[in-house]
Amino acid sequence: MKYKTEAIEEVLKEFFYSEPASGEFVHFKRGDFLFLEGYPVEKVYYIQQGTAKVCIYGDDGKTLLISFCHKDSILGEVETFLDGIAFSTVEAVTDMVCLAIPAKRFYDSAVNDPELLMAVTKTLALRSQCSVYNASLNILNTLESRLCTYIFETSIDDCFSENLSSLCDILGTSYRHLHRTMMKLCEKDILKKHGQNYIIIDRKKLEEASAKQTFKTI
Repeated sequence: MKYKTEAIEEVLKEFFYSEPASGEFVHFKRGDFLFLEGYPVEKVYYIQQGTAKVCIYGDDGKTLLISFCHKDSILGEVETFLDGIAFSTVEAVTDMVCLAIPAKRFYDSAVNDPELLMAVTKTLALRSQCSVYNASLNILNTLESRLCTYIFETSIDDCFSENLSSLCDILGTSYRHLHRTMMKLCEKDILKKHGQNYIIIDRKKLEEASAKQTFKTI
């Protein structure tokens, strides 16, 4: 297949919208799982709208946040070149619309299409770089910075409603430390508690706190 550009995102987008791909639109609600760690990957998804988070779960039930995936990202392509089993869990953090094609069709197209295969190869290389960056982000930065990033990425209509107990595992901290940090953001007039949720009252301050700490993805 001849593509109009060499840009990674455009090659992948053009392929998913092409006749050989024959992608179907799939809708996910917030909280739906696109992939579950350890289960077969049957589809490869191209995100048209929305955001997903990629996590790995430990044997003790704790969660490690790997990255966020946004519009124009693809999901599941790595597994098609391995054993077809998801090595991470992907969950929708907003409502999502994706183009989906069977994993086998994606694999067959890639190995027979040098330009598509090159785009996938570049994507995998960038994913590797992002994984290293995000791992350092989890280790080297303060809880407040990581928390601001997470709130900035996952809030909907300036409302943050994540379960704090689950968030402790994702950010690698204790409930007491997390709660104290949330209260600190309220004292700075960045957040305001409203029932079980938190309302962002100064998005600019929140963005400034997370601007240099954003999880990278592709």
